Amino acid sequence: MAELSLPANLAEVYGLRSPIEPFAISQGSNSLIVGVHTGDGDFLWKRYQPFHVEESIRYEHRLLTWLTTRELSFVVPAPLPDIDGDTLWTGEDGSHALFPFIPGSPSDDTKPRHLENVGAALAELHAGLAAYPTTPRPAMPDFGSLAAVHGAITNPGFLYPRDLGLPDSEPFASLLAWWREEVAALETFLGGPFRALPRQVIHGDYSPVNTLCVDDRLTGIVDFEFAGPEVRALDVASGLYFSLRVWKGDDLWPRGEAFLRGYTTHTRLTPGERSSLPWLMRLRNAVSKIFWLGKAQTDGTTEKQVLYIGESQMLNRWLAQNSQRLDELLEA
Repeated sequence: MAELSLPANLAEVYGLRSPIEPFAISQGSNSLIVGVHTGDGDFLWKRYQPFHVEESIRYEHRLLTWLTTRELSFVVPAPLPDIDGDTLWTGEDGSHALFPFIPGSPSDDTKPRHLENVGAALAELHAGLAAYPTTPRPAMPDFGSLAAVHGAITNPGFLYPRDLGLPDSEPFASLLAWWREEVAALETFLGGPFRALPRQVIHGDYSPVNTLCVDDRLTGIVDFEFAGPEVRALDVASGLYFSLRVWKGDDLWPRGEAFLRGYTTHTRLTPGERSSLPWLMRLRNAVSKIFWLGKAQTDGTTEKQVLYIGESQMLNRWLAQNSQRLDELLEA
């Protein structure tokens, strides 16, 4: 159970009573999260990924603490202070934080009822976050500037196999040729319609897996590691993308309809937001790909990340083949 090991001085740092025991948890999707049974109750211990710098984490902590003062029908994971009153603890192996345990399991993305709740919770979250200052979050990827997403990929629209240490042969040559065309199309979108879309602080990584539910009731929203000021509809595009699950090839329309029904019952999208959602799904995938390609330069997964470009190709084909049905869904 090495993956469930806890810092030896966790109890001392947070003033927790024994016994201190780890347990597996299925919450969040980015950093290492371990459940902690203690004499004072259950908590979540989180070790942040190295790419999250201190000031960015502290932005997240301030935002989460502020959100706990809002009247929300669900819980968000506000960090707990240590014995010195600090919510961020830096150890030899990185930055850590302790959170209250929020009961629940990730929402089931096969159940329309769950997805309707996921959409409604996003609308409620957006209404609350609209009042938060739009001061930029330090060291946060910028959806509006693809060249600024990752320092190792500064010219994403001109990537060739040799730039990534790959042979100039198939399938890499064709995948990256398609990628260059996709980035060029997205740059045109970013220079035009994207600029006119409403902006506010958003979740930044919204999907059913980052929500919690008990039975059919949504109890929490977690994983705010990418929250910050951005185009509001990016969260909607992300939620719709993970609700449709195009890559599964099953009956996806009821799921997409349920998510959008949940959101639009409480928050009306502008005409520009509705027409931009297919582009925003493509943009979300591109930003994610640039981020992981940048990370791959140090962890040796470049070949795998380039092969994953095929998933973006599949989404684009599906969007083109189902454009009329999708327009009808978005106009409903």
